[in-house]
Parts: sequence; C-alpha cells; structure tokens
Amino acid sequence: MILSGAIVVVVALAVIPPTLRAQGDTTAAAVEQAEFSGAVPESPAFTFLGVSPARIERPGAARDFALALLNGVDAAGRAQQGFALEVSPWYLVPGYAIGLDAYQRSWFKYMVANAQHSLGTARAAGDSGSTDLATGLRLTLLDRGDPMRSRAFTKALGDTVLRACAPETPGVAVEPACVGKVAAAQFTAWTAGHWNARRLSFAVATGLRFVGSATGNSRYRGIRFWLAGANPIGRSGQAVAQVAYTQQPAEGGDSRFSRVSYGVRILAGSPSFNVFAELLGDSRFATSDGTNDKSGSWAGGIEARVGRNLWISTGLGSQFSTLRVPDRVIVIANVRWGIASAARLRSLRPGAF
Repeated sequence: MILSGAIVVVVALAVIPPTLRAQGDTTAAAVEQAEFSGAVPESPAFTFLGVSPARIERPGAARDFALALLNGVDAAGRAQQGFALEVSPWYLVPGYAIGLDAYQRSWFKYMVANAQHSLGTARAAGDSGSTDLATGLRLTLLDRGDPMRSRAFTKALGDTVLRACAPETPGVAVEPACVGKVAAAQFTAWTAGHWNARRLSFAVATGLRFVGSATGNSRYRGIRFWLAGANPIGRSGQAVAQVAYTQQPAEGGDSRFSRVSYGVRILAGSPSFNVFAELLGDSRFATSDGTNDKSGSWAGGIEARVGRNLWISTGLGSQFSTLRVPDRVIVIANVRWGIASAARLRSLRPGAF
C-alpha cells in the first residue's frame, strides 16, 4: 500500500537527521548554519556551567523526566555531580501534539516545538564538595532556513519520496533506507540554497551553588542571556549580529560584575569559498571593586575548500590570530595560509562573543 504524502514526510523526518550526520558537514552552507547556531548555545545550562557532558539524559515523556530528575539527587538528598538532562518541554505535556500543519501555520507552536530546556550539575570550581546547578532555555524565534516550515518543500518531499520509494508490490512497506536517501538529498539541496536565511534565536541560563552539595544550602550564581540574529544580503551574503549579557555575583575572591559582549559579522560565500569580516566588543561594568573596562577586536579573511575535507585559509586582525591552529601552515607570496580539514570559520564562534 502506498503511503500518503503526509505520512511519508513524517517518516522522512525520522530518517533525515542520522543520514545527514553520516554524510558529514562538508559544505560552507552547513558551516555557516552551524556558526549561527553556535552564537546562541544549544544547551545554555551546560554553557553556563562550562562543561560538555559525555552522557545526557533526553526523556521523551513526563514520567521519564521525573525519573531522570531523581537521578540528580542521592538517597541522602544531596545534589549529584555530573548530572545532565535535555528535553523539549512540549513533550512533557500529556496529550499536547504539534502536527506539521500547526508547525507551519502557527508561530507560537513552531517556537514551542523547537524550545530546548537543559539542566545540569557539575563540581564547583575550587570546592570539590560543593555542586553547581544550572538550568537553561533556548528558543528559536525565527528560522527561514527551516525546510519543514516550507509547504512547498514538504509537498515536494512527499511527492519525490513516493515516486522514488513506492513499493511495486501492494501491501509492502516503504523501505526506510530509500526514504532516508531521497529525503537527505532533498534536505541538503534545500538548506544549501537557504544557508543565509533570516534567523533569530534567544537563550537564558541561571544557576545555584549547593554548598557541601546540600540542596537546602544554596547560593545564587548569576544569569546569562544570549540573542542572535541573521539577515541575508542578496543570495550569497549574510549579516549576523549577537549580544550576550552576564550578571555575576561576588564569588570567593572574585568581585561581582555585569558584562555585555556584542559583535557583528558580514560574510559572503558559496559551498566552497568564504570571505568574512567581524567586529567584536566587550564591556564589563557594575563591578564591586570599581574596575570597569571595555575592549574590542576585529578580524577578516578568506577561506576556500580545495578538496574533500580540505580547506585553505588566510586572514588578519586581532581576533584572527587567536583562532584554532590549522593542521599545517604554508607561505605563498609572503602570506601565511592555514590548511585544515574543516572550515576555519568554525573556530570563530567559541569565545568570540
């Protein structure tokens, strides 16, 4: 029996992510999308803690979420270190569902469907007996580069998969491998053509320190906000802006402070070539010791893909000199060129804002 187009789209959605991961991000389009995503952390709680958990619980129902939370506390009611949890909040509401039509028509349901809540604990710096806890929320407010919001894309995807993967024998199920292959090709082609789409994301994280890991003895550890937006410039350019705010209370020997980091990037590119320029700024104020300060940096450069998983790049500026060290460095016409297995723009984002 041939599946309907709507069902095929749902099947394709389940198969696309692992298929794309298997292929690897080899295009500059994927790189730029990853750079924008990195401007607002996927898991703000873990960024707040400064950790990258090796194992993250991802419950898909309210009961599983409650059981996961219990793993964060031991039998004596003390906070466990190294606990990490990430969930889409709407999964926890019994009977609440967001279908494809609602995802495409309702901005609110689209935002809810893409919301990510993260929760984690880690050993407190300088105090192995205490535990830091952080909770965070990430919201995608707008993403014109999301193919599943495009009715034209989802219709074409369903039609293409049906044509390519419909079984010849009635009653035989559609092969998931065929669906995955066709869907991944459609997905990759669409996203490559919309790499510089308009986007807007927001995240917030806050935390506590449990002194002696006792949940009844806590101290506030501040709050952080991230906001990033991107806008296309023609078909091959993009402007990206971001601002991040940190409010840090006095802790140990460190004074309290507030900090605003901001930046703007202009770039132009194709799947194999990028030119970029970036201005960054940082302002630290409201400190308890009165040592307010400001700083700024800039960077510019070019990079090109010269082979599969092989990029060559060069640039200049105060920020460019601190980027990830390339695999090799060569000198051509007195200009230093870095050779690496991945696009150098990947290393601009961490710590840049």
